[in-house]
Amino acid sequence: ELLLLALDFRSSVSHDKLTPGEVITVEDPAIAAFTQLALKLTESTFRPLYNKVYDWALRSQGDKQRAITFFRLSYQLALSLKSLFSLFAGIFISNAAELLDNNNIMKIQNNGLMVNMRWKKVAFLLITYYKHCLQYSLSIHLNLLLKKDSTN
Repeated sequence: ELLLLALDFRSSVSHDKLTPGEVITVEDPAIAAFTQLALKLTESTFRPLYNKVYDWALRSQGDKQRAITFFRLSYQLALSLKSLFSLFAGIFISNAAELLDNNNIMKIQNNGLMVNMRWKKVAFLLITYYKHCLQYSLSIHLNLLLKKDSTN
């Protein structure tokens, strides 16, 4: 619970008062602490924790700021866990189409809704961090497949 509270910083602060760099400065130690914890857990104890963070970020309120934090965290986990992260990446890959669709600025503008610059920046950050996670996860998965294929 304490780590979730720390990870919630981005969504709980006024972004008019803090720069993105200041938010990252506060968020990075929470992500580092979570990553260190993950390295000490078994798969069976880490999976429910990661699922809880996923639910907190993407299922509970649809908060884009929480989603950004989740994908920043997931990217750091992927870098630390390496090929083991592929065991957990499926949770966010399965919702890729929905995430991209919900943040498609052209689609939203074509529906007659005005999109302000702040919303565009948030959507851009969200998609950027999602792309990092997806790209890294897919490269790990591809490397595992290539290794398996070369041994056959």
